[in-house]
Amino acid sequence: MARGVLVVLVLAPALCFCGGLGRSVGCQPRPRHLRAEDGKGFFDEEAPDWRAGIAGRRGSLTFLGALFLVICYIFTKDEEVRNLKLCVRSKQFEKEFFEDPKKAEWAKQKGYKALQDPDCVEWQDAWEKVKPF
Repeated sequence: MARGVLVVLVLAPALCFCGGLGRSVGCQPRPRHLRAEDGKGFFDEEAPDWRAGIAGRRGSLTFLGALFLVICYIFTKDEEVRNLKLCVRSKQFEKEFFEDPKKAEWAKQKGYKALQDPDCVEWQDAWEKVKPF
């Protein structure tokens, strides 16, 4: 898992700023010829262009910085919190699903004993374990 997180942290900035491995002709920006004396810095985005908003440099740096801080914070927690499995659906939904005879028969035909991992934790309980305060 640590290797996968490391790969994401290394490749995410490259994909954000380089646009991936291949670009189609339709999404390439118009060439802008700026010189150093034009006064435009790295963080200047006065006129909206193809990288405005979250895809802009400020937005990308903010998002990647926040993601990096969240990942680092979760790594400081104990083993139980780092290995949390979040439930996609509520436990109540799963219970009601298997109480319906038609749906239960369908699940039995498919070989499902549960819709999700029995060890998963609902979002509210996960937040109680992860929250910093």
